[in-house]
Amino acid sequence: MHRFYHPGDEGGLLWSDPEIGVQWPIEDGMELIISEKDTKWSGLKDTFKF
Repeated sequence: MHRFYHPGDEGGLLWSDPEIGVQWPIEDGMELIISEKDTKWSGLKDTFKF
């Protein structure tokens, strides 16, 4: 059996990074549910070095 999932190969960006410029439609009082893992990603400037 092959195991294709490798946790060390995961990557991501902070969902709220202002460098990306996404204006999420978050209404006042809306509760955001963000996993602990997803709160730890860095922003674009800290993730990619060109």
